[in-house]
Amino acid sequence: MRQYRITKYNPINRDISGAYLLDEWTEFSDVGKLTDIKEYEVVERQYIESLKLLLSDNQITSLKLVGLEDYQKLCPFKKTGSIPQHEFGNAFRSVLRSEYWCKFEAKHAYVHFGYDFYSYIGVPTASEYTIKRIEKKGLFIENCHSPFLDNGT
Repeated sequence: MRQYRITKYNPINRDISGAYLLDEWTEFSDVGKLTDIKEYEVVERQYIESLKLLLSDNQITSLKLVGLEDYQKLCPFKKTGSIPQHEFGNAFRSVLRSEYWCKFEAKHAYVHFGYDFYSYIGVPTASEYTIKRIEKKGLFIENCHSPFLDNGT
């Protein structure tokens, strides 16, 4: 499995331990304070498109919700427990906006979102062409396993 961290954060701005050194907006609640809605939505769309691209390239057509935290009762998928491909964007957007949180997983893939606008994805393959398309969006894709994996691999 190919595992990546996809973020807006340039790796050259990390210290030796991997901590990001610049002060930037890190969540939807920063809109109106550290960023505006226009900039936020551009970056949010880049994340969603990139994740959907990798999933589509690997023929991942549905994802299960794992560990759902839905305190505001906003998750429309909790009854089925899974998300069809045509709803990936809406589900990812909701998690990025902290409407609810969960891990998205399939037999051979996962999408996880962490604090500070970090996204993690695991898929069977990732072509160089797809990686370049993600980088052209202005995002950074790094080899990295998700800290949210139960088995740590």
